[in-house]
Amino acid sequence: MELCIDIGNSRTKLAFFKRDQLLEYHVAVNSEILKLKQIVQNSSFSTVKLCTVSQENSEFVQFLQEYTNLYIVTSRSKFPIQLDYETPHTLGLDRIMAAVGAFKLFPEQDCLIINAGTCITIDFLDAKAYFRGGNITPGLRMRARSMNEFTAKLPFVEVKDETDQEQLFGRSTNQALIKGIKNGVLYEIEAYYNHLQEKYPSINVVITGGDGEYLVNRLKFKTFAEPYLVLKGINQLQLDT
Repeated sequence: MELCIDIGNSRTKLAFFKRDQLLEYHVAVNSEILKLKQIVQNSSFSTVKLCTVSQENSEFVQFLQEYTNLYIVTSRSKFPIQLDYETPHTLGLDRIMAAVGAFKLFPEQDCLIINAGTCITIDFLDAKAYFRGGNITPGLRMRARSMNEFTAKLPFVEVKDETDQEQLFGRSTNQALIKGIKNGVLYEIEAYYNHLQEKYPSINVVITGGDGEYLVNRLKFKTFAEPYLVLKGINQLQLDT
């Protein structure tokens, strides 16, 4: 059994795998990451594969280095996909792992990969297993917070489901903020899909991340939801010998 860990900007996800089968999953917000130490200490596994985009949580990483057989994913790791990217050393490891996870799900197929977390990443993996790049845009909560922090009067809103999904425009300031955030993200992703679908008519859309469930239920084309996409990508890595 192997342990795969994904430390994101906001949350840390931990999963135990036996080959390709995910057996057990745990999650903690990063401010409470040390709660995961007990789970690690009380479990039996051969190797830990760690992917992190955070420069913090050094105490947890140090614990893993001291008490486990730890492998830390880097831009120089061996991936089953090719990175067609000008600065691979700056490419987020979570984006690479999501692409590896999509490659496992849809080998030799074009994939649009949406990871809706603190930021939303929109990446393209072609059928030849080349990562062709992607874009980064603020996530739902980040958009809400930025409009509150960088204006004089706009309030911070919790981006919850509206009671009237069919209503296009908000009829109060709070509604206008919520609908502007949510519709903006949906229309943004739909534009990418429509553009790519003209050239790649059989393209798959794979969605993951904390806000992935919201997107899957509202986009107007077929999508595949995989909440464990990054972890499953990490699990696919062959360790250096």
